[in-house]
Amino acid sequence: MRKKLLVICGLFALVGTIAVAAVLGIAGVGKAASKNTCTQPTGQPPDCLTVKVFPGQLTAGAGHQGLIVAKFINQGSATATHTVIKVTLPHQGDPSAADNVTAVSVSPQALCSPLFGPPVQAAIITCSFGNVAGGGTAKVSIAFTTTVAKGLKLLGETIEATLTYAEGNDNNGSPTNDSFNAFGGNDISLVDGTSLGGDCASSNVNGPLISTSKDGQFTYVDSLTSFLTDLACTPIAAGTLTNPPNLTCGGTHKCTTPLSFAILPTTGQATLYIPVSSLANGTKAAGPNKFTLYWFPEGGIVGTPLMTCAETLDKATPPDTDTCIVSQTDTKIGKDQYIKDVLKIFGVGTSLADSGFAG
Repeated sequence: MRKKLLVICGLFALVGTIAVAAVLGIAGVGKAASKNTCTQPTGQPPDCLTVKVFPGQLTAGAGHQGLIVAKFINQGSATATHTVIKVTLPHQGDPSAADNVTAVSVSPQALCSPLFGPPVQAAIITCSFGNVAGGGTAKVSIAFTTTVAKGLKLLGETIEATLTYAEGNDNNGSPTNDSFNAFGGNDISLVDGTSLGGDCASSNVNGPLISTSKDGQFTYVDSLTSFLTDLACTPIAAGTLTNPPNLTCGGTHKCTTPLSFAILPTTGQATLYIPVSSLANGTKAAGPNKFTLYWFPEGGIVGTPLMTCAETLDKATPPDTDTCIVSQTDTKIGKDQYIKDVLKIFGVGTSLADSGFAG
């Protein structure tokens, strides 16, 4: 599993996509059975239960969705019976104020309540999974909307998952009941949808899934080639940021364009419109034939030049990036000259793949 997480200008304090593969569960169970179904050392979270919210930044307002994923992995060899996961929706600190978050869909819907049919405002969603064999998994995902205003946060610590199950018998032959709690560690920031955007999509729509701009540069998530069918929706995020002063393109010169980023869990297409005026010489001579777009890895300040998808046989550009360039052309919007880069980003189902771009 490649982990390429962009950490520039405190970006991941906002986006919050660190260590999500195990929660989304796209990569499978991933841990062999041990003696106990679940253990919890003093002061530590349980080893069998996680709960997270995605994406870490969500566009404020109607029509935009976030995603909560709670996952139980039976760490032992014995079957956990009567397995139930209850998820408390996030809020701003007061549990009685949970009406600022509304669950709109859940997966698996047939096993969960009270969400049947139209959206239901409920602080807790309860899902009954019955028997979960040793090494097996139970997972619930909840798509939600919120009326929390931009600039504010939903607190990750207010998202609670409660796991209950029965395993084995006591001396009287009755099932031994166990209960564990886990809390979401990451907050979700409500953003304006202008320079930063986030959503949870269930299908492609006419026009970009996310559209952002800053300092004259535009960043779009155009489409996804597939959606995470085992989740209530597919979380994505994107944005355009002011270029950090220590960001270098190729290690030889300071990047002069704004910094774009796109975060996808599946393969998708993104488009950048980069203003020629932001380039080093600010002239048309720095058009698509001379412009080089650079990709930035986790914590990196030195970019790697991207190659075309034709050059890489429609695979991610080496070394160890997750993007190739579909096309790079010179274009105009009004009187302004832009370099248009259409990108293929390979989010291949092992993590929320992210990409940062500047030139």
